[in-house]
Amino acid sequence: KVLVPAQNLIPVPDALLTPYSPAQINQLIYLSISYGAILRGDFRPGSVVIVNGATGTLGSGTILIALAMGAARVVAVGRSADALKEIAALDKRVTTIELTGDVETDTKSISAAAASADFPRYEGGHLYIDAIGAANDGGSITACLRSLRRKGIAVFLGS
Repeated sequence: KVLVPAQNLIPVPDALLTPYSPAQINQLIYLSISYGAILRGDFRPGSVVIVNGATGTLGSGTILIALAMGAARVVAVGRSADALKEIAALDKRVTTIELTGDVETDTKSISAAAASADFPRYEGGHLYIDAIGAANDGGSITACLRSLRRKGIAVFLGS
């Protein structure tokens, strides 16, 4: 059971629900969280977005929302090589980084992937979305934070 204020509920017409299963509809929750993170991060079309935890539900949702909203590039950071390959196939604007566990190496890889083609020495992302949840090791967070450009914005989803 869930208890929520009535003013927070919006009835959805049956015509919108008919072609979808409850499991499919449930995925909208993750997309709405990802959308909220993008908005909170003051996203602008043409931004470079770094997503840590890219292979999870929130991370992959964040990638899809950033692409749909006009990201110039999305740097998808994660540990699963197989899942990162699938994410890379989504769009040519997605660059994947498989974490090594070494903060310095990971920072260099993420920063290089986020660097502007026009200004390669002006490295770093505009926006960093951390979607890893409960982190056992802060190394990936540190590497992503170091990969933001000056005045870049970081948004954390539950870390």
